[in-house]
Amino acid sequence: MRDPFDSHLAKRVSVSDGRGIQILRAFIEARSVTEPETPLPSPAGVADPRRWLLIMENAELIGPVEIRDERYVYALTRWENVGGHIEGVLRRKGDVSDA
Repeated sequence: MRDPFDSHLAKRVSVSDGRGIQILRAFIEARSVTEPETPLPSPAGVADPRRWLLIMENAELIGPVEIRDERYVYALTRWENVGGHIEGVLRRKGDVSDA
């Protein structure tokens, strides 16, 4: 059976945690249907309350985790191993060019 992470729809992501950096394959999808589609201006600056679903190849993660794809940097706010892969919730931190 073919591995779902071999799909052309899976992104190549850089995963940074307490151990270092790993390159893995993942699916990232916007999940909030109640929040706006773009960041919101606020008196303190621009806020981005949106969240993304992460489905990623299995990995052992330690401490704060940061995920980078070709455009964005995300904080992995929570995750769990589900049937041999990682499922989690991401919060966008900014563009890769900002980091």
